[in-house]
Amino acid sequence: RTLVLVDTSASMRGGLSKRSTMSAIDAAAVFGVSLAKRGATADLVGFADGVFTHQVERHASLLTEVDRFTRRVGEVGHSTRIASAVRTGMVLFSTMILGPSA
Repeated sequence: RTLVLVDTSASMRGGLSKRSTMSAIDAAAVFGVSLAKRGATADLVGFADGVFTHQVERHASLLTEVDRFTRRVGEVGHSTRIASAVRTGMVLFSTMILGPSA
């Protein structure tokens, strides 16, 4: 099984660059949802102060799933607790992928 961790903390709301209109959370969500949709044994988990598992609908479009995921930002807080999320994942998964973080 593969765990795909995506940072949903407050710092991810900022833009990717001065010229970009895309937020870091949108970019990370595209990355995470894409991996989760492709892998039959991949679980997508958002993290901040805590973690949440996001069930990816296989028949839904990528953009629909990215929108569903990003609407959950703030659900488990606004801090970035990477170590805690990784420790949680190490117990249950054989492979872990940490998405881009701001």
